[in-house]
Amino acid sequence: WRPRAGSSDETGDGSLQALEGVPQLRRLLLDAAQVTDLRPLLSCPRLEVLSLRRCAQLTPEAVGVLARLTHLEVLDLRGCPWVDDAALARLERLDGLRGVLLHGTQVSAAGLDAFRCARPACLVGGAG
Repeated sequence: WRPRAGSSDETGDGSLQALEGVPQLRRLLLDAAQVTDLRPLLSCPRLEVLSLRRCAQLTPEAVGVLARLTHLEVLDLRGCPWVDDAALARLERLDGLRGVLLHGTQVSAAGLDAFRCARPACLVGGAG
């Protein structure tokens, strides 16, 4: 499932409910979606690649839900202004995470260092 180009205003929390019928989903692009609650993604346990680029309403608590997606390998959080050190720390328990993109977030240099120590095999693309 992928939102149509230009449909970010229509892609919000209610739209994520449609994912309940797609447990085999492996890749999802929700760029610029108006989402605040990521719990519906838990119905996609095989999700490997997730782009939440420019999802400006995401909070650290919402991002913390992603730590339960044990197959997640690549996560794009670029342009999510509320993502901070606390959100990144919640993702440290994702053993399979191979890459996370953080440009345009509030993650500090100290937060990046802590994450890199906890997940040295994970490639991290910038912050701030």
